[in-house]
Amino acid sequence: MRRLMRISTLALVLCMGFSFVVMAEEQDDYRDSADNVFRAGESVTVENEECRDIFVAGSDVLIEDIYGAESVFAAGKYIELNGMEEAGGDVFAAGEKIEVSDVYADGNMFAACESLDISDDSSFSALYAAGSNLDIGGTYTALYVAGSNVVFSGSIDGSGTIEADNVVITEDARINGKLLIKSANEPEIESSEFLDNIVYEQTKSDNEIAETAVKASIFVRIWNKVRKVLFWIPASVIIGLVLCLAIQRHLDDAGTMIKNRTSPMIVSGIIAYISIPVAIVILCCTVIGLPLAGILTLIYVILLCLGVSFTGASLSRLVFPKLHPMLAAAIGIAVIQLVKMIPFIGWLVGVACDMYLLGYTVQRVYIDKKNESQNRISG
Repeated sequence: MRRLMRISTLALVLCMGFSFVVMAEEQDDYRDSADNVFRAGESVTVENEECRDIFVAGSDVLIEDIYGAESVFAAGKYIELNGMEEAGGDVFAAGEKIEVSDVYADGNMFAACESLDISDDSSFSALYAAGSNLDIGGTYTALYVAGSNVVFSGSIDGSGTIEADNVVITEDARINGKLLIKSANEPEIESSEFLDNIVYEQTKSDNEIAETAVKASIFVRIWNKVRKVLFWIPASVIIGLVLCLAIQRHLDDAGTMIKNRTSPMIVSGIIAYISIPVAIVILCCTVIGLPLAGILTLIYVILLCLGVSFTGASLSRLVFPKLHPMLAAAIGIAVIQLVKMIPFIGWLVGVACDMYLLGYTVQRVYIDKKNESQNRISG
């Protein structure tokens, strides 16, 4: 399908490109010294001509009774190819509606359109077409077409592929090679004579593809949530239990501080959360400050990583005072991690936990320094 669309797009670009060249010549009828015909206009007709190549562009294009032309490039809203004999090259056509009848060409036909109608009295080496409604007659050694609705009544002596939502193989069709039909719906085959030469491959419709994508997206989201539950909650609980063993006094102090010094602790956490990154950036601007920036960054990142575990282990002692500190910490951390998974408010909970730990750290350093100064004065 991608290959066919590239070919059809190339045909369209070539045809439109040649139409611009013709119009740029400021002539609507021109034949060069190599016997190539160039025509452009609102309504363009090329008939009873003996020439090499034909380049035409217009709203209504009619190419009729042409003998011995090599290749044809046509672009327009409505294109009619009628009566071409012994064409030695390829036919490129791009438009809204294309009708082909009584055309015999040794080369291939490339078509990109809304509607394509090829009569049974036409013959090409191969057909490559993409559109919405395709009615394919004629004789080919190979073909590859894609569209919404395809009716095939022609003859194919080699291999071919049809990709469409709805496919009809009429009783007039002759399939002497292999025809692969890719469709979401089972094709309608009016005759069983060439049934063994037809291979049907069921594909998904656009709606089914969209539904599958939605389901896959939902599954990925659910899996990401489950993965977070399976990894982050146990990891955070383990970190919290380690903190209970290593810094149990600070967990108790943080709980006491949030009750007795609520405002200073919250304000300190907000200021630290905002000002530390700014300070790191400023320090990085100086050679002397780079080592300090590195140390401050390391401390800041560690504190952020421990924010949820520290907050859960600390506040759980206030909420569950009768439980064992270890069990209370595990419950508190698990609850915070689950709340963090709620869309829109989860990140706020994470930021609040980080500010809780930063606020306690700042206040703890401030109080220790203050007590140390008072001890020196009294001593």
